[in-house]
Amino acid sequence: MRTESGRMEFYVEKPTVQFDMGQEFDVEREHLPRYFHPAEAYEGSPMWDKYKLILLSERPRFRVHSMWADNAYLRELDPEPTIKMNPKDAQERGVKDGDYVEVYNDRGHCVAKCVYNNGIRPGCMVYPKSWQAYQHKAGSWSELLTSEYDPVGVNESYFDNLVEVRVWNEG
Repeated sequence: MRTESGRMEFYVEKPTVQFDMGQEFDVEREHLPRYFHPAEAYEGSPMWDKYKLILLSERPRFRVHSMWADNAYLRELDPEPTIKMNPKDAQERGVKDGDYVEVYNDRGHCVAKCVYNNGIRPGCMVYPKSWQAYQHKAGSWSELLTSEYDPVGVNESYFDNLVEVRVWNEG
């Protein structure tokens, strides 16, 4: 949050939203730094019983935002959308390394190739941003994301989404 002094403040006298579009926010919550639950991706949230995986995004190596999405040379190095999963989570769901999987929630779905990665924390999945909808076998990452955000901290929803995954049966 920006402050009048331009410096970090531990107590903010007059919290304000970053982009004022007439939205309401809890002023009392914003005076002091403190923890509050994300909108969706935490154990115990209303969707937790249905979706047990937190979907995270990463910046891709071969694109900057959506630039170079169609560059033929770069598509040789990075040919298709992938989703990185911890092998433990994948195996619990019958997903093998290299399987095409459907990542889904109540908002939509996306199909990508599963890549085992021991560096991914169990309970999480990581997808590289910037793939265009037409580059997926079905759906797109955007379908899965919530549009909720924090109006003061302007925290977007790229790390606050619950999903589940299953082997894709092309249907």
